Amino acid sequence: MRLAIPFAVTALSLGLILSGCDKGETASTPTSAETPDAAQAADPAAEAFVRSLYPTTQGGTATGEGPDLYSAAPWSTRTATLIGQTQTLTAEGDMGFFEANPFCACQDDTGMRLTAVTVTPRDADHADAAVVLTFAEATPPETVSQTYNLVRENGAWKIDDIQRDQTREFPERPLVESLNAWIAEARAQPAA
Repeated sequence: MRLAIPFAVTALSLGLILSGCDKGETASTPTSAETPDAAQAADPAAEAFVRSLYPTTQGGTATGEGPDLYSAAPWSTRTATLIGQTQTLTAEGDMGFFEANPFCACQDDTGMRLTAVTVTPRDADHADAAVVLTFAEATPPETVSQTYNLVRENGAWKIDDIQRDQTREFPERPLVESLNAWIAEARAQPAA
């Protein structure tokens, strides 16, 4: 008899719980008023900034070849500082940190085209811009994707980090992680 009462209580509780379950009704999706952070619209200036990194001949809006990699212009203060440190630590005549163009994740951008930019805001001053690049002259044509972590500084969008495509033959760490590792390695080497 002692087992019958707990069993009956458990069965009754389970029945009450299940009675509120699916009866052909669907759950409602929260509205933007219920989830204020999720409904933030992307700033068109963020996409315009990313497109300015690529020449018009490659689907971007930059006249000429795009920004100088060692110029502070496209980089956040944090990332520009790290790039500056790599320049200081690079011996005269050495290549330095950038062995490839981080905007195309390549050494040769022949036939490369910016085919998509999708900006997802994280908050008013941070956004992620996913880009898709297509290399039409590769056999077979190759598609590369990467994500720029953007930050708004003094009213202008800047690249704070780059999350690289990890599905490639030679995946790379995020840009800031790579910069920090390069700097640590350079500092650990004995002076020549």
